[in-house]
Amino acid sequence: MSKSLQSRSRGKPSFPGPHLAVAAGAIVALAFADAATAAVPDADGIVHVCYSRSGGALRVSEDGKCTKGEIALGMSAAAPPAPAALPKLYSTAGSPQAVADIPGSTLLASLELPPADYLLIAKGAVENPTLDVGYAGCFIQQGPSFPDAYNVNLPRSAGRDIVLMGTLNAESFAVWGGTITVSCYGSAGVVAGKFIVTALTVDSTQ
Repeated sequence: MSKSLQSRSRGKPSFPGPHLAVAAGAIVALAFADAATAAVPDADGIVHVCYSRSGGALRVSEDGKCTKGEIALGMSAAAPPAPAALPKLYSTAGSPQAVADIPGSTLLASLELPPADYLLIAKGAVENPTLDVGYAGCFIQQGPSFPDAYNVNLPRSAGRDIVLMGTLNAESFAVWGGTITVSCYGSAGVVAGKFIVTALTVDSTQ
């Protein structure tokens, strides 16, 4: 299970993932999938979320399972176009590559978004194929802002899955633009796998 960790002194800052508030009507309109078992987002870019029946909170489900008091939803970039009033989903996938050591970093995926409030999810993995203990860090970036970051130690010949989550608000696009990137850095020899980046429009972020 992914969580934000404190960054190293020379690394990128880490921020906790915020809570999301969305319109109940729009969420129900997108409830075309029941509880799924795949990770979030899975290899096909499907986002599995749980919508609280009490309070309207939205959370991401890494295993596709929701509690008794939640509605399980599946949202896919491959779904038929929705009316303009419904949430929109944007997605892209990067390519596996070796990552640079800090203070440098390697761009793994980039997504252009129109101004709106968004839930951001980026899922990938890092691997240390060397015989030395290593480390890696990955982060989402919009201009000088870092919606989420993750640092992890990597034992020799080991890998780790990484899930980044964050939000954007519409006002930030006027200042920092709509280019959203996912980058990683790590010790010598560390390789990042394909990252899938997904952005879902929401009514508000808090």
